[in-house]
Amino acid sequence: MADADQPTTKRPKRSNDARFPARIKRLIQADEEVGKVAQATPVLVSKALELFLQQLVQALVQDSQARNVQKISAHTLKRVINTVPTFDFLSDLVQHVPDPIQAQDEASIVEGDQKPRTTAATSATATGSRSSARGRKPVARLADYATEEGSAKEAGAKDEDDEYDA
Repeated sequence: MADADQPTTKRPKRSNDARFPARIKRLIQADEEVGKVAQATPVLVSKALELFLQQLVQALVQDSQARNVQKISAHTLKRVINTVPTFDFLSDLVQHVPDPIQAQDEASIVEGDQKPRTTAATSATATGSRSSARGRKPVARLADYATEEGSAKEAGAKDEDDEYDA
């Protein structure tokens, strides 16, 4: 008999098991030229897809660590695809992704002017206010606005929403 102290030898399920055999089988069968699909085919394609994505993510992580970047962006993906020969076949998919310097220049130039625009993030950093960087009212102003609105309703002023309530 099995002892209660001994752990069971059941293999635990992997929660990050990323296989899509049913979906892959549907995609394969969507092609009219394909006849029957063997049971092993979607599983093998799924495993190949998993290994490919693992290799791509590893390349992204290595590139990000080499550049000391904390966030992987679309441009990081584009750079990896264009520099690693294994992913060269994906270059057509990422050619529309703008380079960060080019995108920054286009965003900072006002129509016709050559002056860079001040973004909310840069102006907030300069003033020290983070709430205005996101287009939010500071808490004190928001509280004043709420009391002004409440006193206006008390005084009998019409609100746009009151028209629809009637």
